Amino acid sequence: MISILFELKYAIRSVFKSIGFTLLSISMLGLGLGATIFMFTAVKAYVLNSLPFPEPERIMHVERKHAVKERFNAEISMHEFLDIRRTQKSFEDLAAYYAGTVNLSDEDLPVRLDGAFITGNAFSQLRANAILGRTLSA
Repeated sequence: MISILFELKYAIRSVFKSIGFTLLSISMLGLGLGATIFMFTAVKAYVLNSLPFPEPERIMHVERKHAVKERFNAEISMHEFLDIRRTQKSFEDLAAYYAGTVNLSDEDLPVRLDGAFITGNAFSQLRANAILGRTLSA
């Protein structure tokens, strides 16, 4: 027991003897732990958790490749979407969305909010019900 106390006193003396090295070590440990926790949280949120809908493995995001710029994520017009929806045979149905901003106002100043524009069948495709009121109709 006495040797443990002796070693502890020696460790505390060493810490205060080289305070710069001690602060650097604590900072590095803190940064390493913080980065590890951040990465775990990001991976858990985006990879390990599934979508909050019934049968999330059956939901797909479909986009097209831009012919000239050779990149995916090209937006399609509503007419193209309706043509694809009418002619496709691989899916039960297709729903479309477009993320954007909207302005809402009451008696005070207008407020800009982030939102999405969706087709009327989006809630039925996701098998989601409205908490208050009703969902959209076609």
